Order: sequence, then C-alpha cells, then structure tokens
Amino acid sequence: MRFVEIEIVTAPAKLPVTEQEFIDHARLNGITVARQPELIARELAAATRRGEQYCRRSFITQTLNALFVPDTVSNGLVLLLPRGKVQGVTSIESPAGAVVDPAGYSLVLNAVMLTTPLAGAASVIFDSGYGDDADDVPEGIKEGILQYAMVLYENRSGGREQKYASMAAQGIPDGVRDVWRPFQIEIGG
Repeated sequence: MRFVEIEIVTAPAKLPVTEQEFIDHARLNGITVARQPELIARELAAATRRGEQYCRRSFITQTLNALFVPDTVSNGLVLLLPRGKVQGVTSIESPAGAVVDPAGYSLVLNAVMLTTPLAGAASVIFDSGYGDDADDVPEGIKEGILQYAMVLYENRSGGREQKYASMAAQGIPDGVRDVWRPFQIEIGG
C-alpha cells in the first residue's frame, strides 16, 4: 500500500512554542508586538507545520487521517504511517466503510502490520505526537521552530537577500535543518 494523502482530523490544542517565547527569541519591542499579533501567531504556526513536514513527526498530540492506495510493489501488509510518534490507531477502514477488526493488525513504531492484505484503498485514523504539552517536545525541535519562524518573520516579502539566493531553492536554512535533522524520520533504506 502506498501513502497518498494526510489530513488533520483534530488539530493540536497548542503550539510547541509560545508567542512570548518567540517575542523573547526575536527581541521584538512592544510597539512591534502590539501592531502585529496575528503575524507572530501565523509565523509560529507556519514554522511548526514546516517542522512537522520536514521531521515527518507530529509535535503536539493530534488526530490524523492517512489515505493509502494499493500499489504493485508492496504486499499490502504494511501501512507506513506518514507521521510519528504514533500513539495509537483509532480505526482502519475502506472508502466503502468496511472497518478492519483491531485484531487484524498491530502497531510497530510508525507502521501498521496487517494480518491480511487489504483489497482496496484504506483510511487510517491515528493519534500522533510527543504529547499534549510543549514540555513533551524535545528542545531541539522547539529551537528549530524559533529559528525558522524568525526567518519567516524577517523575510515577509518572500524575497531573499543576495547572500541567501543560492539557498532559496532549499527552503529551510541550513542551521534550522541541522537542528531538526536528528528528529527526522527516515523513509526507505
């Protein structure tokens, strides 16, 4: 089975980094903060989403729905969930509504091991994240969020200074990738 799509069923209740932590990190003054509260929240949310995509992890507990379709490569017995740290699987069902009995699968880290291959597409509802609180998220991840939010905040026009032009295609600055890399879930061998 091949993963094709993910959607958030229940979003996390909070972000791993608070607005005040970002304000302190960025050394923003009171006038800036008073004039741009939505901007700060938006940059933190965007940095968090990008970090989750890069690391292939959910940082704060959330419920996700992953859609899988049959492929010609696998035997259909393994569903590699696209976001760790998987806390548990709520359900597996086909688009037609057929539900897989929980006795027919087990969870091994971020993979669902099926006892019988699925005949068609499957939707997996699962909970993922380090925990419900920002204290559960590793400090390196939070530092990367702060650094990346700062990049987004400073480059709101979408343009890049000449010295950063060669890195523009990479998207995430090297320093942020260095901080997040130890937490990234590898795909493949």
